[in-house]
Amino acid sequence: MIIINGLKFAKNNNEFVETLFQREGTASGFYKKKKNGILFLDMQNNPIFFLCCNNPSLPFFVTCGTDTIISSGKKVIRYMHTTIAAHEKMLGLDKLSYRQQFEFCQTIKEI
Repeated sequence: MIIINGLKFAKNNNEFVETLFQREGTASGFYKKKKNGILFLDMQNNPIFFLCCNNPSLPFFVTCGTDTIISSGKKVIRYMHTTIAAHEKMLGLDKLSYRQQFEFCQTIKEI
């Protein structure tokens, strides 16, 4: 379980179901560890944002979502270069300085 600004993200379905009966509330979605970061998904497994850890000394969040390739019909994840205002507010980044955001990302990366 990863908790960010009061939002809980479960590792799998079993962990998600366990949160249904917790007093602290239900999980907001899921997370998946990737080789270059952590992908955060909503309850329907749609990508929301990604914690980029390409450079271990400089982790940062970006907004992401799915897109469909017209020629093949295949769904792919598209990553933005930064986070949108709604996601910054959701994560609590809107109240942090750049240095505080960096330290915040470091703690999540280490969980």
